[in-house]
Amino acid sequence: AERYATAQLFADDLRRYLAGEAVLAQADSAWYRTRKFVRRNWLAVGAATAVLVALAVGLGIALWQAQVARTEAQTARAVQAFLLDIFQANSSNQSDPQKARQTTARELLDIGAKKIDGGLTDVPQAKLEVLKALGDLYLELGLSSKSAQIQRQRVQLSRETHGSVSTQLAESLLDLAAALTSQLQDREWLAALQEAEAILDRRRNQDSLLRATFFARMADYYIEKDLAKASGFVEQAIEIYRRYPPDRALVAALFSAAGVHNSRQEFAQAQLVAEEAIAAAKGPAARTSSDLLPNLHTYLGMFKHETGDLPGAEVAFRSGWELASKLNGDDHVDTIVNLNELGHFLFSTGRAAREGIDDDRRAVRALERAPGAQETMMQWLVLGSFASDVANYGNLEDGLDATLSFELKFRSVGDSLVRSAEFKQRKAEILIKLGRYADADRLLEEAPATADSADPANEGPQSEFRRTQSIRSMLGQQRISEAVERTQQWFPDAATTGKLSPSALAILTLRGDVALASGDANLAVQLSLPTISRIEADSARPFYALAEQKLRLIAGKAQLLLKKPAIAEPYLRKAVALGATDFDPRLSPDLADAQIALAQCLLDLNKRDEARALTFNARSIHARHKKLGEQYRQPLRALEARLNAKA
Repeated sequence: AERYATAQLFADDLRRYLAGEAVLAQADSAWYRTRKFVRRNWLAVGAATAVLVALAVGLGIALWQAQVARTEAQTARAVQAFLLDIFQANSSNQSDPQKARQTTARELLDIGAKKIDGGLTDVPQAKLEVLKALGDLYLELGLSSKSAQIQRQRVQLSRETHGSVSTQLAESLLDLAAALTSQLQDREWLAALQEAEAILDRRRNQDSLLRATFFARMADYYIEKDLAKASGFVEQAIEIYRRYPPDRALVAALFSAAGVHNSRQEFAQAQLVAEEAIAAAKGPAARTSSDLLPNLHTYLGMFKHETGDLPGAEVAFRSGWELASKLNGDDHVDTIVNLNELGHFLFSTGRAAREGIDDDRRAVRALERAPGAQETMMQWLVLGSFASDVANYGNLEDGLDATLSFELKFRSVGDSLVRSAEFKQRKAEILIKLGRYADADRLLEEAPATADSADPANEGPQSEFRRTQSIRSMLGQQRISEAVERTQQWFPDAATTGKLSPSALAILTLRGDVALASGDANLAVQLSLPTISRIEADSARPFYALAEQKLRLIAGKAQLLLKKPAIAEPYLRKAVALGATDFDPRLSPDLADAQIALAQCLLDLNKRDEARALTFNARSIHARHKKLGEQYRQPLRALEARLNAKA
């Protein structure tokens, strides 16, 4: 009675229930009717709902894309306005239009860098893009210090805009690391790399191009410190880069891989990798990689030099310098370094020693003009090889001055322990020639300790050079037995077979000098004569002029010890003739040493007049140096005593 007045109404409610309609016995409400409607028409309602959801999502995406487009458009307009503002400095609407039109690319960059400090503050994304562009352009111009300054601003803004774990920040940190690669700021360099790695790890970013870039930057960092780590990082970078179309990043990674092989003295492998990088930079990656070609060619020259292809090495060195000069002009860091490497090659082979020294001097003068180059490791590369070459050519004082000049600048920039060790070894080489043995020994002892971040198991060129100079210091101090012991310990191989590489010839010459000092003339003959014969038969003989001069001097001195002056004479005459070309004829104590040996030989052969003339020349050379090592002074004193006794 409370629900239905009649049985018909009850029946109608049952039919409604079975049909999924609202029943009269249920309290009526909008929600109740809606539920019943949905149950009756679930298929149609589901389809309509899906359409509505799709429309909502589509509208959301459209609104988001519109917002992104508006942001990008705003960013693009801001960047365009900023760049136009910079280039207006080069327009005719200036107080001095002619001067304005002569504004250089560097000056325009400086204008942009100055304006960006307080500009685009309301459009941070635009400011980030401008900072990246400015930093990249500074780096391309060889102004790595300015590039690092800009990239530091970009890192800070990325942190503020996108957060401390964003890919944008990681990318900014890696670009900062690239700018710091040629700086002398190892601690900041490593800190940037470590923060970038932490971001990538937190985002589980393991195999992207950004991760490959991180691996490549780590390889650059460790190449002078831990070759095993550097090799592992560069291989991981190349593995990822090869999954993508060839571009600049792959070429740069191959460049680094060649450097790792070079440091391991794996010169044949280094040459193959460098040739692959050059092929990529000229082919598939040419649009983005042409600026890397000069340094790649110079690297190839180094590897060809070490593998014995000296004519090919000169072609590569000249190509590197000419490409750099054409691409960047004479005052660009790349041009300076490539010219310096060409000069060092020409001098160290003796094929064109005078030209090599002239190229070294041109590179130093260009270094003084080049903006920003004085604040990078390029300063060491140029001044270091110049100091060594000019001292070995004969001007010991200029060589020492170059090391002192670098030392003053080095103290104000950088914290590279490895490069500091290299500097000390270069300086020690000159001090030994000047007879300052205690100072040289101190530097040589400090050098490995200074480079304590390097792999102690790596017996590379720097360790070899340090040991060579240590033995030469012992010879100068007449510590002969110690020099013999160290030579047998460090360089047991006689090195009279195999490739005529620069390192093999240097060791061979050292062993010959130690044999002479210890009175072992037969060993000196065994070390020198077979290699002289090999050089004479080599089509690249002009490139071995410096090595041939030293070996002939050793052979001639050995024959004198064996009381065979007639056999010694042609060796010593050729040594003097080559020395007059390989060294400065007015200043070189090494040339004087050859003249003294020939004079001793001529006295044995009763050719006293020529002996006196040679003695006069040697004495004149010695007189031009306030200090000289005993390895030079003692033979002259012995010769003069003999001449005086005969008189």
